[in-house]
Amino acid sequence: MPISLTPSDVVAGLAFLLSAYATWKTVQFNDRQKSLLESQEKLNQRLLEKEDAESISDKKADLGATFIKLGSSNYRLKIWNKGKVSARNVAVEFPEGNDCIIESEIGEKFPLEVLDTHQSVELIAAGLCNIFSVKVSRRVHWAGWIKGSYSSRFFRSTIPRRTRRAAPKRGAGKKADWGRSKPRGFCV
Repeated sequence: MPISLTPSDVVAGLAFLLSAYATWKTVQFNDRQKSLLESQEKLNQRLLEKEDAESISDKKADLGATFIKLGSSNYRLKIWNKGKVSARNVAVEFPEGNDCIIESEIGEKFPLEVLDTHQSVELIAAGLCNIFSVKVSRRVHWAGWIKGSYSSRFFRSTIPRRTRRAAPKRGAGKKADWGRSKPRGFCV
């Protein structure tokens, strides 16, 4: 018995092949759609985490501290609030000893009840800071407005010592310049 193909059999076979191809493409599309949904969920999760972190940082104070130079030989310790809210109960301590800041200055200004945003406090640096190169360690403590949010940051700076410039050569027609050199800079 020979198999005879009628035109309807050919059309039915083509329809079967077309439906098989469409099913395969639908499965591929669904897999892509599933991976796209997973990546969107991950992205949404990361955006939510970022929003949470930003909302917490918007409610936190962030303090900085560094030595600044005023004039030729005057130094000050500047403590400032670079956060978005006020810091409460600000205190400063020197774990390795205090050779630079005047104790009465610290006692007069600290502990600070509130240090507002972009507000700063300067403490006069005196004593050995003006004579020797000094490494100063200090720790600043403060409380935020969120319940139980206490922060502490450790800073270390070097105050360069005063040095003399070399005297000009004789006969140059200028007075001898024994001025002080400028410090190289400070790091926090």
